[in-house]
Amino acid sequence: MRRGIHEAGGDYVIVQDADLEYDPAEYPVLLGPLEQGKADVVFGSRFLGGGPHRVLYFWHSVGNWLLTLMSNVFTDMNLSDMETCYKVFRREICRPSQSRRTVLVLSRKLR
Repeated sequence: MRRGIHEAGGDYVIVQDADLEYDPAEYPVLLGPLEQGKADVVFGSRFLGGGPHRVLYFWHSVGNWLLTLMSNVFTDMNLSDMETCYKVFRREICRPSQSRRTVLVLSRKLR
């Protein structure tokens, strides 16, 4: 992922799990807040919204909840699903000069 972000040439970087569990046709919805200047980073969530969603195994849900809670504690953010497959952000956010908070949230996937 680090190399992909480094090589990205556009204004935005979209991160999606390789298994294509979620539909790339949803990208415009995720890009909306960025293009409108309302956000620098957009995370998808499997737990918000009224649309149909996949049923998760109980212990996976518990583990996800704990990881999301710890992420929120250390970043002072209020994410609902840290392990979401969708992450969209302005490319310049990943520059070394950007805030530690952004790096902490993204770093789990950048290892």
